[in-house]
Amino acid sequence: MHPRLPSSKKWTDLPKDFVNQVENVLATTFRKELGKDKVKVRGRIYPQELLISVGVEHVGQLQHAHFEVSVSYKKEKDNVVKLLNLAIDAAGALISQYWETDDHKEFPRIWQELEFEKRLIHIQFTTKNLNLESKADQLLGEDAGSGLAGGQWDEETSPEEIKAKLGLDDDPEEGSFSDDDDDDGSRDPSSLH
Repeated sequence: MHPRLPSSKKWTDLPKDFVNQVENVLATTFRKELGKDKVKVRGRIYPQELLISVGVEHVGQLQHAHFEVSVSYKKEKDNVVKLLNLAIDAAGALISQYWETDDHKEFPRIWQELEFEKRLIHIQFTTKNLNLESKADQLLGEDAGSGLAGGQWDEETSPEEIKAKLGLDDDPEEGSFSDDDDDDGSRDPSSLH
């Protein structure tokens, strides 16, 4: 998972409780389509970019299907939790489209800008096996280690400070994913094309 913005060098991983909650919602929503496959959510919060990956990990196959969504934001202006939910909704709509067609060539392999729910986002599709990439990064010593933060950090800013400024923490009650956040709970996957 690589950020879209060149300035995105420091990051904080999404809180694990948030990731688990989103994975459970998506696994329930797409239970029939998934079968034995698994849905996997990853995400990073950069100082000016949210990066979300929602993927289908096909059991017994090297290639997986992942949709990455990048949303630029300004921490003084934007509600990061709402933007995280927007990115998850967009990725969920893309996953829905993935199962509606056998021709996956239509999905962008490089960042493509589009409007989703009146907000400009960027999307891309990859068939990389992120589990293998993660293991390779760990072996090469390129992993963030504790999973709290990664990238190039200066001594003056901690990941906890960034989370606090953005209003995020590991408390599952605050900033949690819920169906109550959108007006009617519906998403039109065709709006992404």
